[in-house]
Amino acid sequence: MTDHIIKWRDESDLSRGFVIDLDNASTGQIFKCIYAEPHLLVNAFRDAFLLARFPPEEAEEHANELYSTTRDQMDQFIDRMRATPYLPTHANTRPQ
Repeated sequence: MTDHIIKWRDESDLSRGFVIDLDNASTGQIFKCIYAEPHLLVNAFRDAFLLARFPPEEAEEHANELYSTTRDQMDQFIDRMRATPYLPTHANTRPQ
């Protein structure tokens, strides 16, 4: 689902839920799913909830909430990265 970012905890028991696996996704995949084409991620979340036997209305609600949470967390992560000072290093400087 959605470039393999969503993984089932146990494919033989979908009721155990799913996780968002960012460890094995490229930066491009993550940004594409969260910012460029968020409808794909929301649809994937909704499908996962439906496969886990949630009623359609509840699946839609949870999918939108989960996307919102995911985007908020990514925004916070980016903000923290921006706040980290950048120290340029010279090509001929030897690490100590």
